[in-house]
Amino acid sequence: MVKQKNKNRLILIDGSAMAYRSYFAFINSPLRNSKGENTSAIFGVANSLLKILREQKFTHIVTCFDTPQPTFRHKIFKEYKATREKMPDELCGQMDVVKELIEAMGITVLEVEGFEADDIMGTLAQRALSSRFSVTLISWDKDFLQLLTNEGIDIIKPGRGKIAEELITPDVVKKKLDVSPHQMTDYLALVGDTSDNIPGVPGVGPKSAAKLLKDFGNIENIIANKANIKSAKIASAIDEVQLNLSKKLVTLDTNLKIDIDINSLLYKGKRNERLKELFTKFEFTSLMGELREESERQVDLKEIGIAQMRKMVNEIEDLAAIEFLNVDGSSLISLATSDNVWVTEVPEKGCIDYKNFHPFLNKKGTLKISTDMKSLLHLMKAEDINTGKGFFDISIASYLLDPSRGSHTIDFVSLRFGNKILKKKEDLIKEYKKKKIEVCEIKQELSRYVQTDFYLYPIIKAKLEDEEMSELFYTIEMPLVSVLARIERAGILVDRKFFDNLSEEYEKEISEIEKNIYNISGETFNVRSTKQLQHILFEKLKLNPPRRTKTGFSTDSETLLTLSAQHDLPKEILKYRELYKLKSTYIDTLPKLTDENGRIHTTFIQTTAATGRLASRNPNLQNIPARGDLGREIRKGFIAPKRKKLLSCDYSQIELRILAHVSDDENLKNAFFNELDIHTKTASSIFKITEENITREMRRRAKIINFGIIYGMSPYGLAQELNITPEEGMVIINSYFDTYPEVKEWIDTIIEETKQKGFTETLLGRRRRVTELKSKAYNIREFGKRIAVNTPIQGSAADIIKLAMIRIDERIRNESINATMVLQIHDELLFEVDERHIAEAKALIANEMENAIQLSVPLKVEIGIGNNWLEAH
Repeated sequence: MVKQKNKNRLILIDGSAMAYRSYFAFINSPLRNSKGENTSAIFGVANSLLKILREQKFTHIVTCFDTPQPTFRHKIFKEYKATREKMPDELCGQMDVVKELIEAMGITVLEVEGFEADDIMGTLAQRALSSRFSVTLISWDKDFLQLLTNEGIDIIKPGRGKIAEELITPDVVKKKLDVSPHQMTDYLALVGDTSDNIPGVPGVGPKSAAKLLKDFGNIENIIANKANIKSAKIASAIDEVQLNLSKKLVTLDTNLKIDIDINSLLYKGKRNERLKELFTKFEFTSLMGELREESERQVDLKEIGIAQMRKMVNEIEDLAAIEFLNVDGSSLISLATSDNVWVTEVPEKGCIDYKNFHPFLNKKGTLKISTDMKSLLHLMKAEDINTGKGFFDISIASYLLDPSRGSHTIDFVSLRFGNKILKKKEDLIKEYKKKKIEVCEIKQELSRYVQTDFYLYPIIKAKLEDEEMSELFYTIEMPLVSVLARIERAGILVDRKFFDNLSEEYEKEISEIEKNIYNISGETFNVRSTKQLQHILFEKLKLNPPRRTKTGFSTDSETLLTLSAQHDLPKEILKYRELYKLKSTYIDTLPKLTDENGRIHTTFIQTTAATGRLASRNPNLQNIPARGDLGREIRKGFIAPKRKKLLSCDYSQIELRILAHVSDDENLKNAFFNELDIHTKTASSIFKITEENITREMRRRAKIINFGIIYGMSPYGLAQELNITPEEGMVIINSYFDTYPEVKEWIDTIIEETKQKGFTETLLGRRRRVTELKSKAYNIREFGKRIAVNTPIQGSAADIIKLAMIRIDERIRNESINATMVLQIHDELLFEVDERHIAEAKALIANEMENAIQLSVPLKVEIGIGNNWLEAH
């Protein structure tokens, strides 16, 4: 900012433009809260204003809005803004909230009937200058550049994405447009403004307008010297009446007769409580940190040594909250009871025996509360301790109450259930690394975490009971925590030499394909460069592109597959990409992630998938390819240690079996009772031929249909998958429902029940709210239908395998079978088993998986054994 001598500074904000730009910034992926309400404009305006309040120094501030009433411009030119589209309904519905939010920020909202925001801002700017204010306008609109003729006014053009905000001065205008601010009205009149439907001179663009003004100074001289204009085309296009009208239309009226006292625009300060209410209602958790009061930051805590902490925890009889954070290799641990808060620092990992904490963790009468219980078990080397009713993970409980939320960290849960603002753990670490805060401040925040845990526990516990999910929480989700901790600790053995050899093979094959690509294309180029590939395919080879993106014609896999019918090159590119992705993502990367024993340790996340499925991260081992010969080869690299085997235990078509159970469809149930191939049976019914004559392609299509129904696939979606017309897709879906009529009846019923209740649920009581069914938007309602149908199926499958994991883990440990669960891949469990215990392990695992829950059809498990994962599965 340019330094101003004036004591008072007025900031003028174009509120209408800010709301529009915020809304359309998210137009391809609108922001919505859990109720399905579009919040793009509200969030964008809130974020922008908080940035202004944080970064700008000022005394007075106002946000101006347009009104729907006609202005003087409409009176002199009926076509003014006639080409503008009507404000979208979803944006219109946010405008009142936007204004309410601005007022809660302590900023005056100003709109005057019959006047545009631009003219109001221009008038206020002039009045402020007369009162010896400095003035800053925050806007994207070029119309305001005409105000830069006044010393004491500057303009900030807000940034967008990676584009930084820009301070606009007379010098910047001259450099960018090659005109001076006092020539802006003439310049705008010459080039026109399509957004406002203001006509310019035909054939005159920015460069020719600047040249005309350089030669003649203003439009009056241009009109008077038409005969001297070098371009006959431009000279003949100049219409004196039209040009003068355009100048009137683009000239701001800075002398409006409006009764506004500049001093009434004094900044009033944020009303944090009201902003908290609004941010909570619209779920703007990322903005909450801006509202935190200094008085909230300090809490009374006692710093103690690790020995003292160990003694304290073993004396706790009822309940305690515990949180930790790793900072520069040290572990900060904080503990809270009903009347005390402690914090201790463990200088280096491994310098103490955490087993001294195990009696506290094992104590049956003491409830342990945290927001990341699994990480706490890892920290304290306590993976062998079973988590159950003596443990309460607040993040997992929050996830059950709102599984569609992507985050359930302490800061989010605190805000949602306690209206308390906490800093994110990762933000604390970032600030510490940037030396913005000291360790003592992290300790203070950590102590606030445990106090918040203590405060939130009864609230969230009661909500679980209200939602009838306490049993699910205590019998599945909490016991699963320690099971997952043990899987993570165990890891899975990787054959590094195998991956090294495979990498060399792939390198040679990729090189050969690359040479072939160069031969076919006739030149050498970077195969991984989208721009260069576009040039080869669409400019050099003149292939017919099926679709365009913002950066040119698409070169994605779907496009290349289509283009393969026109030329051999796209086929080779697809081969290259497949091999390159497998090599870079898995073959070269996985060996680097192993520990000193050659094992990879993934991290399982319980609080991500809305259906209840587990997710795997760092690395994601659930994404190891299971299809295609090339992809499946990677599974050979996951091996059993000496004298052990890998057991792959996979539920057979569990989701279709659950569908048979919930729909009670006799045909579907009979197929499973009689152990028929369900995909062959479906193909026979749909294609009207005997099962003996079903081809592999027909069965493949039937498989897509069977699983597509579960995911709510539309005729159009099926058409895309099977490369048929939507009409043919509809015929197939109708034929499917003729074969399995009760499935159709169940789908219709579950959608209606979900709409009435507001949620759908699994067989074991996991609930998921589906607000999308009440949306006015067709696409959102259709998405809601898919959720309503899919969640009871996929969610029940997730619950069943979790239950099986808990029981298998318990029995293996109690019965001293030398077997270790090393991986969960949705419907599959992978075990490392001593060769001497294979028969026992197979029987135990099959029994627990097949009897985890009683359905009206049998659950079946397919078990494979091998020296590596590929052999076993």
